Amino acid sequence: MAPFLRPGRAALLLVLLAGCALPPNTALRDWARAASVTADRPGLMPSEDALLAQQEALAAYLYAVSVLARPEQRLTFDDAAFARIRARAAPDARAEAAIGGLGAVLATARDANLAPDARANSAYPARVVEDLRLPPFVAAADPPLQALLATLREGLGAAEGADADRAVYLRLLAAIAEDHAMIAAQARHIEAREVARQVQAAEDRLLRLALLLPPDPSVARRAGAAGAVARVVQP
Repeated sequence: MAPFLRPGRAALLLVLLAGCALPPNTALRDWARAASVTADRPGLMPSEDALLAQQEALAAYLYAVSVLARPEQRLTFDDAAFARIRARAAPDARAEAAIGGLGAVLATARDANLAPDARANSAYPARVVEDLRLPPFVAAADPPLQALLATLREGLGAAEGADADRAVYLRLLAAIAEDHAMIAAQARHIEAREVARQVQAAEDRLLRLALLLPPDPSVARRAGAAGAVARVVQP
């Protein structure tokens, strides 16, 4: 039988193992934060408040993805605030339904929040607690998200005063739709290196498109810089 490690040697072994651990995979969290920020462009919205409401719902949902991309992170979701956004989108029945679908998915994920330190406090012989919210969350959210992105793109494309900046924004929304579909299809393998590389490439594309757009002064003038994100999904 192998001898027990002395306390000093055991501590050294733990330090060495920690030093060899892989860094956390932040690809999805980074993509979702970038997507939320770059989608939040109220200055590019026409006068129709219904379109602005759609953009706000999109930015809030994407921020929620960034929260759930960090295991055991507590999701805060204000049903009433999101319902007010949905009501403003009511002139477009498809958009209202899509926002309602996202709201249901967000509420389900919030209600499945793990208790603080649930994983750390679970141990053999009891079943180890795992945060399994992300795969079903993005899978269930993809259909209403794709519908929301479609109505937002259609509304912007038909709005008067279309210009080069709005054309870039439409490309950005199309990229978010494509990226999210890819993430939803591979969410159960999001930690795999190849999937992480795809998500990182998707983030790079969003950031490059955002560089083609001028700063949005309406964002800087907000009392709270996060806008709808702060009202809906930030603590």
